[in-house]
Amino acid sequence: MIKSISPLIASLKEYKSSSFNSDIIAGLTVGIILIPQALAYALLAGVPPIYGLYSALISMLIYALLGSSYYLSIGPVAITAILMLKSVSKIHTPFSEPYIQLIILLGLFIGVFQIILGALRMGQLTQYIPKTVLSGFIQAAAILIIFSQFKDALGLMIPSQLSTFETLFYVINHAIEINLLALGLFGFSLLTILLVNSRNKRFPVALVVFLTSIGMSYYFQLDNKGLQIVGDIPQGFPELIFPVYEISTFISLIPSIFAVTFIGYVGSIGLALSFEHLQEEKVNANKELFVLGLAKVVGAFFQAFPSTGSFSRTAINVTAGAKTQISSLITIILLALTLLFITPLFYYLPNAVLAAIIVHSVFSLLKVDYVKELWGKNKIDFTVFTATFMLTILTSLEIGVIGGILFYYFLTYSIQLFFNNNKS
Repeated sequence: MIKSISPLIASLKEYKSSSFNSDIIAGLTVGIILIPQALAYALLAGVPPIYGLYSALISMLIYALLGSSYYLSIGPVAITAILMLKSVSKIHTPFSEPYIQLIILLGLFIGVFQIILGALRMGQLTQYIPKTVLSGFIQAAAILIIFSQFKDALGLMIPSQLSTFETLFYVINHAIEINLLALGLFGFSLLTILLVNSRNKRFPVALVVFLTSIGMSYYFQLDNKGLQIVGDIPQGFPELIFPVYEISTFISLIPSIFAVTFIGYVGSIGLALSFEHLQEEKVNANKELFVLGLAKVVGAFFQAFPSTGSFSRTAINVTAGAKTQISSLITIILLALTLLFITPLFYYLPNAVLAAIIVHSVFSLLKVDYVKELWGKNKIDFTVFTATFMLTILTSLEIGVIGGILFYYFLTYSIQLFFNNNKS
C-alpha cells in the first residue's frame, strides 16, 4: 500500500549506504545546474527570477514524495515557459503583478485538469499525439525561444508583442543601438558553455559562468555601463497565497491550459518511460498525470508557476549515478539553502548570461538530422512536421500544436480514403 502511494518511503526500508553516496552526488550535480536554469526560465516565462526557484522547490518536493519515476527531474523548463509567455502576454504585460498572478493561476488550472485526467485514467491519451507533430512543435518553439532572448542578448528594448519576423526586422532596424557589452558577454558565455559541454556534459560550466559573471559585474560595476542585471531577489521561502479568479479569466486561459497540459505531460511521461528499465517498479502513466497535476496545484499556493520534467536534468541525474528519489531530496535541500542564504548574491547577475543559458539549453531541441531523415524516408511525415513547424512559427504555439494534430489526422484519413476508393 505504501509503495503504491509513495515509492520513496517504501524504498527507504531497503536503502543502502552505497546508494546514498550516489544519490548525494547526483542530487548536488542536478542542483547546481538547476539553480541558474530556474532563474533563467522564470525570466523566459515573463516573471521575476525568484519564481523559478519557488517552482523548482515545490514541484520537486511533491514529485519526490509521490512520483513513480526514480530519476525524473521536475522543475521549470524552456518549452512550457515560452508557452506561458506567448499566451498570457496577450492578456497582461510580462513582469507586471496581474501577469504574475495569472501565470500562477494558470498553474492551478493546469494542475486541476491533470488531476481530473489522472482520476479518469487517461494517462495514455498522449499516445495519440503524433511524434512528427510533437517534433515540429518543439523545434519551432526552440526557434521562438532563441528569438525571445534577443532582448537580453543584444541589450535592446524589443517590444514583447512582436512576432518572430517582426522581432528580426526590429533588430535589423535598431542594430546601431545594440549594447556591445551585453552582446560580448552573451557570446562569450554561450561559447564557453558550448565548448566545455562538448568535452564534459557533467561539468557544471553554466554555474561557473553564472558565478563568474556575477563577480565581474560587481567588480567592474557593469550595470553603470548599460548592462542589464537581475537586481533584488527576495530571500526566504515562498509565502502561502490563495489564488483568486473570475470565470472570464478562466475562459481566456483555456487554450493555454490545454497546450501546457499535454505538451508538459508528453515530455514528462516520455522521460519517465525512457529510464523505466533502470528501476524495479514500473512507471504508472495515470499516477504520473495525477502527481504532476498535484505538484502544480500545491505549487500555485506557494507562488510557483507550472513545472514539468526536464530532459537535460533527468539525463544528468541518471548519468551522475542517481539510485532513488533521494537524489531529488538532496537537490531540494540545496534549493532551500539557496533561498535562505544565497539569493542576495545574485543581485549583479547579468541578464545576458541568463539569455546564454537559455539559448544553450534549447540547442538540443533542434534536430536537423531528424528532419533530414524524415525527408529521405517518409514524405508524409515530413509534410506534417513542416506544416506544424510553420504553423507554430507564423501563428501561435497553441494553434501550432492543435493545428498540427488536426492536419495529421486529416491527411492520414484522406490518404486512407484515397487508397480505399482506388481498391474498390
